[in-house]
Amino acid sequence: MPTLLERLPEEYLPALAAPLEGRLVPSPYNFEFTGEDALRLTVHNSQPGVVVALHYRMKPPAGSIHASAYAFAPAADRSASATEFAIGLGYLLNVTLFCSSGAPTRGQTFARLQVIRGRGAAAVVLGTVVQGYITGNQDRAWPGSPLEGSLEGDGYVRFIIGTAPAATSECRETVPTGARWDLLSVVVELTTSAVAGTRRPNVGFDDGVTRHVRTTNPGTLTAGLTASHYWVQGLPLDTVIGGESATAGLPVSMRLIAAHAWHTMTGAMQAGDQYGAPRFMVREWLEAQ
Repeated sequence: MPTLLERLPEEYLPALAAPLEGRLVPSPYNFEFTGEDALRLTVHNSQPGVVVALHYRMKPPAGSIHASAYAFAPAADRSASATEFAIGLGYLLNVTLFCSSGAPTRGQTFARLQVIRGRGAAAVVLGTVVQGYITGNQDRAWPGSPLEGSLEGDGYVRFIIGTAPAATSECRETVPTGARWDLLSVVVELTTSAVAGTRRPNVGFDDGVTRHVRTTNPGTLTAGLTASHYWVQGLPLDTVIGGESATAGLPVSMRLIAAHAWHTMTGAMQAGDQYGAPRFMVREWLEAQ
């Protein structure tokens, strides 16, 4: 006798059709301004003479589309410079941000454009339109540009001549407020006094209280000599060049935040020993907070 399963006819259930077919491309929604809303432009900048240009188009409730331009000169100390302005009634159609003067390179000028309701500290942020690094030839646009964080990308490579310390003192260079550093290389020149002893320079990293890392240079100096000592990121710990110079390695991609520092640490330093102004190279990002 056939079973129940053998008596039932086989049934095929077709898959449901997709509600939409083909490729979908999202389009930006135009911000509508009612008169209560405004734009806030915030810029972190480390290059003197920079002027940020903001160009945009608006469609009022009645009438034709009009274009406007706005210029803003931020401070050059990496701090946040901000300005707020109303743009009237209507729809914001598109925006472009770039540096019209000052010739910064990537990593020196970071801009953020927001839609706000209210003004100052009491303002409510309704949306971020544009955010990222800008130069004279690389702008940020809405629609089009993704929102970028200030610690993204390669940063700006900066060569710095530091401050020569007093005799019998160590070099010390601190990350400035608003910056984040990756130390790429260091060169210091040490002149030893006539006091006997064998000096060995080191480089250390600290947060102002606690030392985190130390790297030793293979070059040593006795009394009455002058020599340059080098540290370069990624090299072996000890690399003797010969003569009155030697090179050592630095940690790779060890980023230092504001108030952290690198400094020399000289074993057996004697009275009258003198460092010259250190020369060092960093990769710098702006801390946009």
